[in-house]
Amino acid sequence: MRIQMKKNHIHLIVPVVAILSILFAVISFSSCDKIEPPYTEEVHTQQTDSFEIVRKVFLEDYTGHKCVNCPGGAQTAHDLEAIYGEKLVILAIHAGYFATPDASGMYTTDFRTATGTELDNYFGVGNVGNPNGMVNRKEFSGNRIVGPSDWGSKIAEIIDLPADAFIKMENSYNSGSRSLTSTLKNYILTDLTGDYRLCVYLSEDSIVAAQKNNDPAIGTTPDIVDYTHMHVMRAAINSTWGDTLVSGSALNGTIIEKTFQYTLPANFNASLCSVVAFIYNDQTKEIIQAEKMKVVE
Repeated sequence: MRIQMKKNHIHLIVPVVAILSILFAVISFSSCDKIEPPYTEEVHTQQTDSFEIVRKVFLEDYTGHKCVNCPGGAQTAHDLEAIYGEKLVILAIHAGYFATPDASGMYTTDFRTATGTELDNYFGVGNVGNPNGMVNRKEFSGNRIVGPSDWGSKIAEIIDLPADAFIKMENSYNSGSRSLTSTLKNYILTDLTGDYRLCVYLSEDSIVAAQKNNDPAIGTTPDIVDYTHMHVMRAAINSTWGDTLVSGSALNGTIIEKTFQYTLPANFNASLCSVVAFIYNDQTKEIIQAEKMKVVE
């Protein structure tokens, strides 16, 4: 990426076809001896920018360390990640009854977050049971909550659709102050109508702690003492429901840049943490694009 922009400013991309038409006119007619701004500036700026645009799907796995079936759900998420790679963004949200820690013993670790609890209460996933989740928070046949056995088919329905937006993320981390700066360039790729919001969360991988389990193919039963918890939601960097990105409408070609700062708590392993971001429709709650990048590359 080589576009020079200021924070929180909105820029419109001049369509390439229009630019080429202007350039052709300059060459063809001697009376048109130069191109007036902004065309020259836009051509120079936008043509330095090149990256692959794909739709990335957001899978939320609602789980708990005392849920005996949840390792199976996590395994399903892992298998899907092996298929889709970076096109699938996974977040494991520990919330509800099975995520409640014990006062003593091997289940004292508390993976819960205020945001995870708020999301679980709003969408009602814990009321249905764990493991369950959502795929882009999209309603499939009127039902937003999807079980692990259906995650694959629901992801396959939407993952190859053209992207409506794209998030380009850059992270900078100061190990001394534990300060994270995350800059997100949000590219609108189709005309959007309505209100859209941007959420920025923090996740952590490879946290070793006990997990209930009933599947001997995955690990020891009834407890895996040294289970590796992946994609664990740790915090919401800009609140549960995020910040306004689009209010009313945005044209295809709009770029909206936002920068966020967050100080990692001492018990978070920065080298295992990632910034997870997504854009969603504020009315329907459906996510249209997601992104994930490590805090420390």
